Amino acid sequence: FIAEAVADRIADLEQLTRDTPAVQRGSFALVGARVIDGTNHAPIENATVLVRDGRIAAVGPASSTPVPRGVPVVDLKGKTIIPGLWDMHAHAGQVDWAPVYLASGVTTIRDMGGEEPFLVAIRDAIQSGKAFGPRYLLAGLIDGPGLRAFGMVTAGTADEAVAIVRRYHDEQFQQI
Repeated sequence: FIAEAVADRIADLEQLTRDTPAVQRGSFALVGARVIDGTNHAPIENATVLVRDGRIAAVGPASSTPVPRGVPVVDLKGKTIIPGLWDMHAHAGQVDWAPVYLASGVTTIRDMGGEEPFLVAIRDAIQSGKAFGPRYLLAGLIDGPGLRAFGMVTAGTADEAVAIVRRYHDEQFQQI
């Protein structure tokens, strides 16, 4: 039941991604915006951000950062560009949150012990490019057994704990 529900919700996010085409992909230039780089330097007014194959290749004033011939241009006059934000303590349990995070400027989240099958599925769908959303870093939660156990994953013996750690490792979680 859980696997079927997760697959259904991921399919919804993949469909939303297909229904929302990107303004640009690959190589392009963002021009005319103010860039705040987060390093205590003054903002760059009328900046050019050159993107090559989906990666930022150059950032600077338009006067010294030329746009190569043939590269599509997106005019962002009156807009501000900042580095992607991180949510370092998320509990991102809904597919609907992935596009909302991006729209809010959040490009990476660290989920702190949510529903394991869902988190693995949404992370994988985003990493594969089938769905859009922030990068998901996963932190697995393990507690001891008992009435006051926190979360759904518990270990009562060393062997149980080792098996859970191995599972999180195999699922490419970044933390426990």
